[in-house]
Amino acid sequence: MRKILDFFTGWIRQVDLVLLALCTGTTLFGCLMIASATRYTDSYKNVIVQIAALGLGIVAYILMSMLDLNEIGKHWKWLLGGSLVLILLLKTPLGMDGGTGNRAWLGIKNFPVNLQPVEIVKITFIIVLARQLQYLQEQRDLKSIPSVGMLAGHLMLVVGLYAAISGDMGSALVLIFIFACMCFVAGVALRWFFIGGGAAALLFYAMWDLNLMNTYMKNRFIILFDHSYDPLDTGWQQTRSLLALGGGKIFGQGYLKGVQSQSEL
Repeated sequence: MRKILDFFTGWIRQVDLVLLALCTGTTLFGCLMIASATRYTDSYKNVIVQIAALGLGIVAYILMSMLDLNEIGKHWKWLLGGSLVLILLLKTPLGMDGGTGNRAWLGIKNFPVNLQPVEIVKITFIIVLARQLQYLQEQRDLKSIPSVGMLAGHLMLVVGLYAAISGDMGSALVLIFIFACMCFVAGVALRWFFIGGGAAALLFYAMWDLNLMNTYMKNRFIILFDHSYDPLDTGWQQTRSLLALGGGKIFGQGYLKGVQSQSEL
């Protein structure tokens, strides 16, 4: 009993309990929203699935907190290689369409469980990038062209390969955001953020103007500025959100009483 108590005491001292509480709280809030939105089905299946996922997430958090990430980071070549293999698997028969035109899932036909490899890639990407930033801080710098070029090469390799194979720009943008935040906190010179942002804007304009984006992806951007565009397909989520906000006014319609969330239409 003493050993078990010492284990949990040691674990509590080394984990970020605030982060765990925030993640748990937001997940439980999401479960309440799911319960409201699916009440018309007379089933709590989706809520139960999310609660089970929360339990698994907490267990994974405990296990991850027990790992020495500095030691794991030393094997960055294996982590990077594993990430690339997961991404490349999307081009094999195991790659599946998630229903939005993006080949972002791995699975076996008629098997009930699928895997979205980018969720694992996010973890390895963070660990490898942290190792890379640490190396540059200690051995080089975070201002010179060679150092920033090394960081940019890592980003383009992982994100570029994933975007090209899967077409999932949403997850690609998440990886870019993670990259920018980590580099900023590590102390990369601000001028590189302006240069990188400008280059990204020019690249986006060129891809749009030269019609290098598929129609679905273009529509996803257009709908952000024109909510009436393609409301029954690409703009479905946006128009439903606007209807819900408009119907609820300032104080809403009350939990479990929202017109938009109580209908399957």
